[in-house]
Amino acid sequence: KLTDVATTVGQPVTFSCECFGLPKPTATTWYFNDVELKGTAKYKIESKYPLMNLTVNKTDIADIGKYRVVVTNVEQTIENQADLLVQIKPKLEGKPQDAQPIIEETARIQCKFSGSQPLTVTWLKNGEPLSLPNDNIEVISEADTGVQALVFKCVYIEDKASYTVQVAN
Repeated sequence: KLTDVATTVGQPVTFSCECFGLPKPTATTWYFNDVELKGTAKYKIESKYPLMNLTVNKTDIADIGKYRVVVTNVEQTIENQADLLVQIKPKLEGKPQDAQPIIEETARIQCKFSGSQPLTVTWLKNGEPLSLPNDNIEVISEADTGVQALVFKCVYIEDKASYTVQVAN
């Protein structure tokens, strides 16, 4: 049975299935969105009984879709399919600006990200994850623009630190 696969742009993926039968399969055909695939630099097709493999090299957004294998012997034809999801790795667009807040004033540190949604963003203070939201700090996300901000309602001396952000999808 084929299983759904999720990957990031540029990575190879392999769809594999075991197919047993007597008599042995005489033909294996792979399809992408109902278009028959041939062995190329993009698609590597391997059939070594009982294992059938399709490798999609250097995946891209255009590779998102349904992959189907059809295996035939003289008595029957069986098929199975799976989906491929290709995500764009998250990327920080520009560097956050250093903040020079005034004690007991508000402050904001913001970043802009791109990449396949949903993005998971983690803010760190001196290398340790912040517990957010809390009484003084909240996170504001603008999904349509990719901007996320760390907002201090009131800056205290203990807020002085190195703040970093990590993003994943």
